[in-house]
Amino acid sequence: MDYQNRYRPTERGNQFGKEEAGGIRKDTGAILEDIDVDLNRLDECVQSIGTSLDSPKNHSEMTRLKGVIMGNIQTAEDDIKDMRQKAVGPQKVKVDQYQKKLVSQVTKFNNLLQKAKTETEQHQGETNRGPPPPYDSRGSGSQQQAQAQVGSSAMAIREAEHNEVIELEQDILGLRDIQHDLAAMVNEQGEMIDDIEKHTTDAQVRTENANKNLAKAVSLQKQRRKLICIIAIILIIVALVIVIALAIGLGVGLTNGSCRLEVHRSWNQGMPPTATKQKKTIESINARLALVMKSGKYTLGYKSTLKSLRLGKSKLVILASNSPPLRKSEIEYYAMLAKTGVHYYSGDNVDLGTACGKYFRVGTLSIIDPGDSDIIRSQTAPAEQGQTKEPSS
Repeated sequence: MDYQNRYRPTERGNQFGKEEAGGIRKDTGAILEDIDVDLNRLDECVQSIGTSLDSPKNHSEMTRLKGVIMGNIQTAEDDIKDMRQKAVGPQKVKVDQYQKKLVSQVTKFNNLLQKAKTETEQHQGETNRGPPPPYDSRGSGSQQQAQAQVGSSAMAIREAEHNEVIELEQDILGLRDIQHDLAAMVNEQGEMIDDIEKHTTDAQVRTENANKNLAKAVSLQKQRRKLICIIAIILIIVALVIVIALAIGLGVGLTNGSCRLEVHRSWNQGMPPTATKQKKTIESINARLALVMKSGKYTLGYKSTLKSLRLGKSKLVILASNSPPLRKSEIEYYAMLAKTGVHYYSGDNVDLGTACGKYFRVGTLSIIDPGDSDIIRSQTAPAEQGQTKEPSS
């Protein structure tokens, strides 16, 4: 049954869902309040059935109230559906309240219609079972006429009551359809609420996991920064230690080399070490070597020294104290053939390299041109006197 077309709101009810006078639309809450007022008036009309207050006007008022209530219920249902689609956040709670109130009103309206149907049927049965009027032989014609009028009135009342019962049945069917629609709406909303709760739970779990991962990442980042700072400090300390050690080693090497050269020169000149310390005017071997490095020509290394000896360019050969014996003998042999002097440096190859101003080890040195230095003259003079010899270990 198409109850939406059958029951259209009349008088005050036909204004719901439209704009009121003044251009203001009634909201759903006002419509539900009007339904409550109309239900109370319908309840009063239903209770007056079969009493002294029962009249055709009462039945017409019931019919009008049913139409108004049905129209308002349909309007409120449509509004709630629209609000459900557009509701966000706290508005959903208000929509749920409206829907619960509408369901209770529909239930009450259905109960009133059932009660009206029952009361009408009972009153109709009592009217049919009423006692016949007493027979009076006097004026039988007028009595028969009166009885005919009463019978026609009773038939009209019964017909009206029968029509009302039929309308009540149709109203009940319409209400049943409305209840089915509301039940379907509640079921859909229940599934939607379950989905929302599931999504909310999943979002909460993911948020907690994200917070844990974020805290873990922050902790790892702090540990990484701390580790980088510790490594940087350690590297700085190691670099400082290396620089200090190199500086100390270089200073000690220079000092030891100078002392060894001075002692070696003193032994070559036949003087004790204590005498060489007192003689400050004699240039040390390191100073002479430094002057050769600046102004003269020289070659460093075993192979270049042998080459200069073979070519006859070498004027003086200097050997470190830790030179291999085989190489030392070979160089001495070639120096003897070339008639070149050989000086045995008192320090090792590290000290000789330091004396030459190099940062690497020098085991063999061949002087080709002394330049401004008198190292050849100072070393060949003792050799001519037979004083140049290899220091004993």
